[in-house]
Amino acid sequence: MLRDLPGPLTTLRFTELDLGIENFVLGQATVHDLKNGFLQFDMDVNYVTNRRISLKASYVGSVGVDRIELDGRIAVVLKPLTKVLPCVSAAQFFFIDPPKLQMNFTGLAEIADIQLIKNKILAGIGAALKDIVVAPYSYVAAKVDPDCDYFNIYRPPISVFRVTLLRGEGFVDAPRVLGEDDVPDVFCKIALGASKPLRSRTVWDNNNPVWDRDEFFDFLLYDFGQSIFLQAWDESNGALDSDDDLGKAEITVRELLLAAQNRTVKLALIGKNGSPTGSKITIRCDLIPFVKEVSSLTAQSPSSETMGGLIIVLIDHAFCVPLEAMEGMHVTSKVRVQYGDEKFETLLLPGTNPHYNTAFHIPISTKAFSEGGGKDITLTLYKCYQENLLKAPEETLLGEINLPYSALERAADTTINETHPVGSGGTALRYRISLHGIDLQTANPTSAVLSSESTIKGKVVKTSEAGMVSNAPQATANTNTTGNTTTKPKSDKDADILKLTAVQGRDFKYHKHLLQESHMSNAYLKIQVGSNPNNSWRTKTCYKSKNPIWNETSAFVLSGPNETIQIDAYDNEEGRTYRDDKLGSAELKVEDVLLTGGKKEVELISKDKPTGTFVTIQCEKVAA
Repeated sequence: MLRDLPGPLTTLRFTELDLGIENFVLGQATVHDLKNGFLQFDMDVNYVTNRRISLKASYVGSVGVDRIELDGRIAVVLKPLTKVLPCVSAAQFFFIDPPKLQMNFTGLAEIADIQLIKNKILAGIGAALKDIVVAPYSYVAAKVDPDCDYFNIYRPPISVFRVTLLRGEGFVDAPRVLGEDDVPDVFCKIALGASKPLRSRTVWDNNNPVWDRDEFFDFLLYDFGQSIFLQAWDESNGALDSDDDLGKAEITVRELLLAAQNRTVKLALIGKNGSPTGSKITIRCDLIPFVKEVSSLTAQSPSSETMGGLIIVLIDHAFCVPLEAMEGMHVTSKVRVQYGDEKFETLLLPGTNPHYNTAFHIPISTKAFSEGGGKDITLTLYKCYQENLLKAPEETLLGEINLPYSALERAADTTINETHPVGSGGTALRYRISLHGIDLQTANPTSAVLSSESTIKGKVVKTSEAGMVSNAPQATANTNTTGNTTTKPKSDKDADILKLTAVQGRDFKYHKHLLQESHMSNAYLKIQVGSNPNNSWRTKTCYKSKNPIWNETSAFVLSGPNETIQIDAYDNEEGRTYRDDKLGSAELKVEDVLLTGGKKEVELISKDKPTGTFVTIQCEKVAA
């Protein structure tokens, strides 16, 4: 950071460092449901100190800071959980978004180029925080179980988060002293959390710009609390003119997914003064899950914005690193990861058995893969000498590991997990590298059962897909039924509408009776949204099918995303003296489905035990 300052300011040294004893102020805590073997709670963090920090530079005097303020939202993750006290093996934390940092400078900074110094220092501190404790990076604060390795602590990204830029409205002409007012040439920059902003193409001379359907941007999503940052600009043609700020918008992924109708949301832009500009940008959002199959690298059109796959490199720790002490030197080690031209590094750590506890995520665009295929991966271990923290460390190569991309493709589950010798003398490095594709069906929303243009409409299941189907219409109380479509009452036209599709089932079992032959279940579902039993619906029956396919849709009046969805599966005993037997039930919240991209598979429970039978539903909020 200080090495980047101009001229003599590179000689800055601390002469006083007093951070005081002020405590962090925590608030707005949220505890997440226990899922996937870990527990997470989020909270706002505010830290203010009025203690003094002083620095001095050769020839130019001193610089001071007499106030530091930090604001952010932090996540604390307990993972993995155990069945014995203390019930957790490790704890880690990270900032969900880059925290806001303010500093009040004194001394030289007040009379010299304060903005240059301030921007450099704040940018340096912000970059350091992003590389250590801002998602996707996290700090392992405690290992309760010393035998717990980083592979068990690590949390992978949730999915690819695809943001499609659709259209803008309400942009006004810029007044000119001479000539006609300038119609804006609008482009946007979009970022997720701490990711690098991505730029859209420019729509020239348009107050209501419309972008192509393929104007989308792929990001790695690590937490639903991460924010989408959108900034609109008016591109300037002059060589000396800067682009004009048209406003910005910020919304968390959770807010976006729960507010979106047809997976689209309109964002109001805010100007520099904090007031609405009157302009709006409409975006679409899609969650695209990762899969082990990597055909997505070649099955999509080549584009630098289209993510076709992901390589995850986990660096656990090194063994027997030869770090002999040197007088006046900081002796440390680090690991450098290289994929093609991309390079990543762990922190510098002391000790002969350093635990790096670091994950690197390497997105592979379809364009890059089409131009040269997968690249080899190199892990290099360095010993580093550093006289002081202001000087770049001197590196000594200890050894390297080269992994061909083809070996990763051929590996079981496309994962290499090993402890490998590095150099000589017994030094070794423990690491894991895995390759992932993305779900192409989800990546192409038009192929999904629910698309943004679809109407509230059921689908008759073909016999070849799911066995015989009962075509008897099933009307539900408080609704009107037309064919296979269940619609809401007109009096609720202003309410939120949830379009719910019963997609399919999996692993339905043979059903046994004492007095008749066993048969495959004739499965149908009863689905209720909320606590009102009249807000319910029954699907058709799929006869004698282990994996029934319904693909039927109904619309429900929705009071909020916390409403529950109750799913009951039955075996239809039409014409027999037996009652329809209940095969199992499942209960979940609407937001649980919306926050997984709108599609979720749930396991049915019977008599408090898992049945091994699964049902997939799909949900989407639509305009009334």
